[in-house]
Amino acid sequence: MLKYLIIFIPIFFISCSKPIYQTQDSALIVIKSKTLKYADMGFIYVTNQKIKVDIYSTGQALLSIDIYNDSICMGDFKCMSYEQFNSKFLSNNYPLYLFKNIFASNDIFNSKNLIKSKDGYIQEIKSDKYDIKYERVGNKTIFRDIKNNILIKIRKIIK
Repeated sequence: MLKYLIIFIPIFFISCSKPIYQTQDSALIVIKSKTLKYADMGFIYVTNQKIKVDIYSTGQALLSIDIYNDSICMGDFKCMSYEQFNSKFLSNNYPLYLFKNIFASNDIFNSKNLIKSKDGYIQEIKSDKYDIKYERVGNKTIFRDIKNNILIKIRKIIK
């Protein structure tokens, strides 16, 4: 019996512990599309399994987004595929992982038109369905699509 307790008690405590974040940044986060409109301070947490974005206003959580490898969850129970998320909140014409790549500070559209600079990069991607300027410079990430009227801006607060 003691042998089983020695094995299961650590497992119980590990399973109930909070995730360990690789990075945890406070940021000014702006998300504007036809169906999402948020501009406030928040936090971006990164683990191996997900990216968590929390936006607050006057100390109250306004929006919580969990970005997993196969889905995006908003709030506690509203999970959807990347395709559904793009269709509902962004544009059907975007690559599936665009939103995740923006919050992970990665390039988009398979590095199309990527121009590197000493402290970041810029991408300008145009078609009949979108007109995108995406830049990551220092602590700022800005995604702007003029045709679809979408803006995602992240300015991490340097400690």
